[in-house]
Amino acid sequence: RFTVIESDSSQSDNENSPSSNTDRLSTISDDSNWFDLAEDVKDILRMKKYEIRHEKRKQLNTITTEINEQSLS
Repeated sequence: RFTVIESDSSQSDNENSPSSNTDRLSTISDDSNWFDLAEDVKDILRMKKYEIRHEKRKQLNTITTEINEQSLS
């Protein structure tokens, strides 16, 4: 189940008013399309995380290699 929080700020332009923002919770249906979309988003985030880790490892290996080469010289 997915939930969306909507903010309704149309009541008043006065920021000091305690009721200037009313938060409402609306529930999106348990449609399988939403589930598939969520799975796709998780897959994309996993791939991005892997890509970032791989890039950092590559940079670390390059730095380590440079340090080792300098210490041998």
